[in-house]
Amino acid sequence: MENDAIKRSVDSLQRIYSMIIALAIAYAISTVFIDEHQYLRNLDAVLPNLPKFLTFIVIIVPFFHGMNRHLDRCYLAKESNPIKGALLYDFFFFFVESVILFIFAGTLRSPGLTCYKVLAILLLIDSCWAILSCWVHYKTFKNTPGTWCIINAISVGLGVIVYFHHYFDELGKVWIFFIIALARSIVDYKLCWSFYFPEATSSEIETVKGD
Repeated sequence: MENDAIKRSVDSLQRIYSMIIALAIAYAISTVFIDEHQYLRNLDAVLPNLPKFLTFIVIIVPFFHGMNRHLDRCYLAKESNPIKGALLYDFFFFFVESVILFIFAGTLRSPGLTCYKVLAILLLIDSCWAILSCWVHYKTFKNTPGTWCIINAISVGLGVIVYFHHYFDELGKVWIFFIIALARSIVDYKLCWSFYFPEATSSEIETVKGD
């Protein structure tokens, strides 16, 4: 009975997160490609914000995928019962992150580099969640959330360097930020492939230790 209750709670969290992510994607598309009269913007109006939109896409995919895999591994595939209150802790962080992604979508046409400040906040909050998750769920830093934390920290560090560098103009920085975001997601999937796509012969590759 308790296991069924956990499954229902996890399913509810995944549905809420998925709904907000879907709204964020729709908002991003509307912000960049649709004008105030509900018509498609012309190419000249879209191009300046295209790298921002692409940055949003390459970030939101691993965030959505990773959240679902984390919940599956730590609550549905884990043999022992999770720590009491752990699901509430995950719900709080994932809800906050999904809201920030929604805000990120709404700032894609904002002047300057506002959306990248929002992205930096998202990565820092995700790193805080990852550090806590290492000890709440995995009992060690040597796991996928630990890898996420390091990748996020490096990405934010590179972003700060580019942001304050005077050699690049704003458009140049926007494209470099996209390259950093793309590299972040590629490295993420490369290092955590077995987490995202476990082998068919095994429900889990990375052992999730019991409490």
